[in-house]
Amino acid sequence: MASEQESLFRKEALEQVSSPEQLDQLMQVVNLRDWLPLASIGFLVTLALLWSVIGRIPIFVESKGLLIKNRSDSSQLTSVSYFPIVEGKQIQVGDRILIIPETNSIQEFGGLEATVTEVSPSSVTQASALKRVDGNLELAELVYTPASIEVLAQLKPNPENVTGYEWSMSKGPSEKLSGGTPVTARVTLSDRAPISFVFPFLK
Repeated sequence: MASEQESLFRKEALEQVSSPEQLDQLMQVVNLRDWLPLASIGFLVTLALLWSVIGRIPIFVESKGLLIKNRSDSSQLTSVSYFPIVEGKQIQVGDRILIIPETNSIQEFGGLEATVTEVSPSSVTQASALKRVDGNLELAELVYTPASIEVLAQLKPNPENVTGYEWSMSKGPSEKLSGGTPVTARVTLSDRAPISFVFPFLK
């Protein structure tokens, strides 16, 4: 039997394995620099997993609207916008709403900070929308869509800005705002963890 083993393995190989002094030569130690790319990938994957669970993505809805004069104080502006029924019924008085004038750059100024003050209990008619803009059919047709919920919002004042109102970015433009300015109204309805888009039951 021993002679068969000797025939299977070369004498030099057996001597290397059987010699304790040669064992270290059989082990190759990986350099730390070789592990860095793998460690970096693992770190990034861990961060992505944490963000998918802890991070939040806002779910918002947008609609067209107008800046109009406040009926109780004509020196102040308010906003009126019209949302689809499903989304509109999720909006509540007191919600934060961002009013973005089409005449200004959202990248530069952001939008006007505002608070929802009134939400129609049901869809409004075009006649109702006309009353909001003092019978100006052109303005009403610009923003009104059938079967929509009307939302009024009060702009947050800031006398230090030229416009007289608070902006979400910077101090706003250097010119005043006027009634009849078309806007985009944006309301955040909720927020969700990123992982819930892959696994909806984790909402």
